[in-house]
Amino acid sequence: TFAKRFAKRRTAPPKDAPRKVAYFHDLYANYNAPDLGMAAVARLEALGCEVFVPEQRACGYPYIGYGDLDKALEAAEANVRHLAGFAKRGHDIVATEPTAVYCLKFAYPKLIATSGRAELLPDAEAVASRTHGLFDYLLARENEPEKTLEGKRLGFHCSCHQRPLGGGNAAIEWLQRRGASIERIETGTCCGMAGTFGLKHGPLGYDLAQAVGEPLFARFRQAEIDVIVTESSVCGIHLAQGAGLPAMHPLELLASEISPVRVLL
Repeated sequence: TFAKRFAKRRTAPPKDAPRKVAYFHDLYANYNAPDLGMAAVARLEALGCEVFVPEQRACGYPYIGYGDLDKALEAAEANVRHLAGFAKRGHDIVATEPTAVYCLKFAYPKLIATSGRAELLPDAEAVASRTHGLFDYLLARENEPEKTLEGKRLGFHCSCHQRPLGGGNAAIEWLQRRGASIERIETGTCCGMAGTFGLKHGPLGYDLAQAVGEPLFARFRQAEIDVIVTESSVCGIHLAQGAGLPAMHPLELLASEISPVRVLL
């Protein structure tokens, strides 16, 4: 897992780091793509951040999506308790998964406020106020980068939970600053995965998710692009299979950081 690799690494944190960051890796970067988590840490440390990996649970958004608000509240309370101390000490909280950012910034305060757990609300609000998506955080702090992605033709997909978080504009600008040619490709609806719905077996799961996604798959196939780019892990899985094209997180385009480059096919 990412958490084990981070704990065992020998790289020393930057001395007298001016910024301190708590990295919220969520499930996917921890279990499915630990290289992605390590690349995020490397990027943050290159900015002079000292990176911590707090104890944490999965963000719990599937519980919200399926209406199990009791379990969603459990996840919210646990993660707020794990992260509140960092937020109150002035640490920034950074996540690579848009759904996790959405939970930390918006869903958790609302869940806790409506649960009768008023004593936890100040902590939830402190966590929310210090939470950032990775590319929002990087863009605001990095210098002009080298054009390492010049010649790359990318098609960008914004996940549903990312729409209230800036619509992926920060990731697009981050890639453009590295020389990539990038086109936002949308149908205005969900890609079809709908959180974890597309992972279900059968006609009221995977088959329906593929049908919902087909108009978007077609647009990606028709576009003159090399790679689908999305910050959402589950959208990437769904789009790669449906469109028959490689789908990557923006960090995965930099082969010097993640080798071999992971392709979701």
